[in-house]
Amino acid sequence: MLAERRLIIMLGLSRGGTNHLAQRLHACCGVAGFTEGMSRLIHPTRDERRQIVRREAVESAVLKPAKPAFDCPVWSFNKVNYALQVYPEAWIDFLNKDGDSRTLILLRHPLMIHQSRVRYVREKKPQRVRWLDPAQLAREWLELLAAAWRISNAAVVFHEHALVDNHDAFLRQTLDLVPEAAHTPTHCPACRDELARRPRHPSDPQEWLFCPRCDRFVEGEGDYNFLRSESDAERYRESEREALSQFGECAGTLGAAIGREAVQFFADGRHWLPDAPTEFQSLLNASADRWRSVPMNEILYPY
Repeated sequence: MLAERRLIIMLGLSRGGTNHLAQRLHACCGVAGFTEGMSRLIHPTRDERRQIVRREAVESAVLKPAKPAFDCPVWSFNKVNYALQVYPEAWIDFLNKDGDSRTLILLRHPLMIHQSRVRYVREKKPQRVRWLDPAQLAREWLELLAAAWRISNAAVVFHEHALVDNHDAFLRQTLDLVPEAAHTPTHCPACRDELARRPRHPSDPQEWLFCPRCDRFVEGEGDYNFLRSESDAERYRESEREALSQFGECAGTLGAAIGREAVQFFADGRHWLPDAPTEFQSLLNASADRWRSVPMNEILYPY
């Protein structure tokens, strides 16, 4: 099942921007993107005859707008770090092999993730109380970075960079796998009428795709805006300053888990710099003992 296709494997945390990047990649011709639960159903080293997943289950896990997955030469999996709790050694060994695939570690400012989670719990899912605990975030960051250190050929990508160039940096990591660059949808996936553009939120001038016939906005996975502009970057920087003032006390908990150097990297704003992936990879390599001590078979379920 996997051996016949080129793969793009993404690791990242919930509310870390992975859905936005996955949706952008799914818009490429010849690429089938899957929901984040799909990778937990597949054993990466088994051949298709030994897979327990039905063909129908694969097709139903494709992101919207749906496309025939088995006709696409490239498959994209989201948040595979959560699949590590099912088959940890199998996935690590699989991702370390030199093959026709790409592994991307998607990182976002940890306090922005915490701010987004707190807002999500308050507004949508009050039962997800574990997201309010900074210790939960610290544990997930520890597990993600431990997995990133174990995967020798992974590339680090920052969510903040995607805000500036509309995910072009992310796509450049995969251009030799992607048959055609991503494009902005022009027709409604439901009725096929031509899409219009209009603001969605009174406080935000950013335009969204809108179908007049269906009377609804058209967005991608995770409320992704296909018309996201560079002006989002400045608003995001302001949100970072707000998150630092609101949740600055979380830095100590994070530092105890992943190291003060990694926390300071984000606090200094170095994740915005062009050479941020290279610098952060150096931080990972300098803390090898910390990551080596993390058991990959005890990953907490994130939900």
